[in-house]
Amino acid sequence: SRKVPARDPAAAPPSCGGPRRPMRLFVRDLAGRTLPLAADAGADVACLQRQVAAAAGVPEGEQRLIYGGQSLAPDASLGACGLEDDSTVFLGLELGGGGKKRK
Repeated sequence: SRKVPARDPAAAPPSCGGPRRPMRLFVRDLAGRTLPLAADAGADVACLQRQVAAAAGVPEGEQRLIYGGQSLAPDASLGACGLEDDSTVFLGLELGGGGKKRK
């Protein structure tokens, strides 16, 4: 698995903002750290995944973002997923595999 180099925490991650004031979101990563991010409610989950990749060093394709017990689809808008200001999203990893077991 390819690691994306972690960015300087003081540097702002890429924005998912629009013309309106973005929502403040928190992402709890695998190490238990809480990453503050900002995104517009109309932005899609893939945009948030790009921010998480930049902030946490986990490639977008390996991320599984979870909110309210549901895995978030990359093409869904953040607002449609129920995210609002100060929501916390949990970062998990996509599990590989799924092949048949050998006997």
